[in-house]
Amino acid sequence: MTPYVSKKLQKLQNKYVAPFLHAHRLKKERETYAKSSASEIYRQGKDDFALYRILGNDLPPRHRPGQTLANLEFCLKHEPEFEDCQKWWVVNRIFDETRRREIIARLDTYEQNYFTIDFDPDEYARIENNPDVSSYLDGPRKMLDEKSRNRAVLAALRPKVLYAINNNGARNAALEHGRKRAKWILPFDGNCMISGRGWRNIRQTAKRSTIFPYHIVPMHRLTDNDSMLDEQFSPVSGEEPQIMFHKLSGERFDPRLPYGRSPKAELLMRLGVRGPWDHWEVDPWDIPPAPSCADWGRFVMSEGWVGRLYSGNATQETGRKSSVRRMANRDDGILRAIAELDERYGSTDSELNI
Repeated sequence: MTPYVSKKLQKLQNKYVAPFLHAHRLKKERETYAKSSASEIYRQGKDDFALYRILGNDLPPRHRPGQTLANLEFCLKHEPEFEDCQKWWVVNRIFDETRRREIIARLDTYEQNYFTIDFDPDEYARIENNPDVSSYLDGPRKMLDEKSRNRAVLAALRPKVLYAINNNGARNAALEHGRKRAKWILPFDGNCMISGRGWRNIRQTAKRSTIFPYHIVPMHRLTDNDSMLDEQFSPVSGEEPQIMFHKLSGERFDPRLPYGRSPKAELLMRLGVRGPWDHWEVDPWDIPPAPSCADWGRFVMSEGWVGRLYSGNATQETGRKSSVRRMANRDDGILRAIAELDERYGSTDSELNI
């Protein structure tokens, strides 16, 4: 018989015991792995890099209209060249054709490397909603509060969100593109920028810890982009980090997970990287979190860092409730975008009561 454990004791175990056990397991796994022949394949070859930034759609109110273009312009003007690194951009299913042309024109002006993942209106129009969520939406409205109902609607719209926003699809495309070109691939979000000092530390960590196929790069949310111009700027990097991959690494981002439902954090958890994402809410209609993978624990925390350029709304970036505001505005932005695309290219699904 399992002994009774009070809720208070469970909380204490989750707060203190679980991190201790995790750290102990991680230490043992790394020691065993470092001595194994499996780590040797990662030592081979020059430590060169392919840095990708994935440029997607602005989704007000999560983003300020024109934010992607403005931050791209700032990055192209001010980010230095990096030793042993080729830079690429991914123009990812931008469905506002005017904005898409502006972004490509800017990349051409600065003679940047890029490839595009196109948005096909006909393909979008053929996408059907996810029927598995209907039981949560067909009952009385009072069964779900407004935020929960929005998340349930987004789950029903998951196939459309996966196509139109395509976060993990673009990340995996960058990984496949990059592993033919460099030893290390950095499939970063489009609003990310790296300082000269940040890059030097990323590169040094890669050279020193080359046996680890995943490098976790801390990220700092900015409310003033000009901070990136100060080489002495010391960030507070407590946000969801970016991930750098060795070209022989086995794990990829889960293509079933849409924007807004921890598409990058799921891989962090799979690798054993602890953080606030371990406690993020999972709804009954979500795809369940995956168990740990074969590469569990085979990561190192980079000494470098990346800045996430300003979203246009400071209340989303700082403060105790900033993550809650980001989530609410993100969900609202996705719902608005899908409603607009349905009206433009397909029929609105009235049974969802969006």
